[in-house]
Amino acid sequence: MKAGRWMIAVSVFSLIVGQTSAEPAPKPRTEVSGAVYAGLENFNWKEFEGGDELLEEDGPLFLAGGFLEIGPKQGIGIKGLAEVYGGTIDYDGSTWEGVPVSSDTSYSGVKGEGTLGLGVQGKQGLYGKPFVGLGLNFWSRELDTDEEGDQGNLGYDESWSTLYGLAGVAGSLEMNEKAKLFGQIALHLPLYNHVEYDFSNIGGDDRVEVEPDKDFGFLLEAGLVYSSFRIALFYQEMNFGKSDEERVGLETVVWQPESEARIVGLTAGIAF
Repeated sequence: MKAGRWMIAVSVFSLIVGQTSAEPAPKPRTEVSGAVYAGLENFNWKEFEGGDELLEEDGPLFLAGGFLEIGPKQGIGIKGLAEVYGGTIDYDGSTWEGVPVSSDTSYSGVKGEGTLGLGVQGKQGLYGKPFVGLGLNFWSRELDTDEEGDQGNLGYDESWSTLYGLAGVAGSLEMNEKAKLFGQIALHLPLYNHVEYDFSNIGGDDRVEVEPDKDFGFLLEAGLVYSSFRIALFYQEMNFGKSDEERVGLETVVWQPESEARIVGLTAGIAF
């Protein structure tokens, strides 16, 4: 009799354990976070031919943007980012004939990125997220412009576009309920570069196209979120190899020299 009761108890216990272990683990909670911000960056652009510097542009550009992240802290999530930027900076270079020129160059552009990341939780409020993705950057470069945006006799327009892959890691450290440190490092791996020139202002063709060679760049960012206030400092490098040569007419050959951009900036905004 007692043996029968023990058998029944063991059977019931085994059934409960079996049902409990068969229950799926709770799914990580999906979170939505992001930020909107504005800022100022120092934009430095240089071009080289045969190792010699042809020109340098340097000055401040204004920017505004935002991003949205959807996903759990631990697990797969997505992030989308969009920015606009622009301004007028100093130009020191020369004409195609080698005559020295000091002028201004106007920039305006838009950038968008989408990434897929895997969140990993560490100890004591530390989080990491390796990610991969794609980015698009479009900008116009109007040479020899004044403060009103009017173009001089030596000015012409360039329209740039670059499609690039992204690979990097982001991280954060929650110091308390209100304060969080964050940072990221990302490699930019160009997939396609394109430049279109408009020389109509100086009596040339209004559409000449080349494709600068691919060279990798990178982005470093670090910042602080306190309550809903967000501030970040960043440094970015973009690099482009010399393009193919495009013949225009019988005597003119156009190409984009080896080019580089070095950007240091500060943004501030609202995190949610």
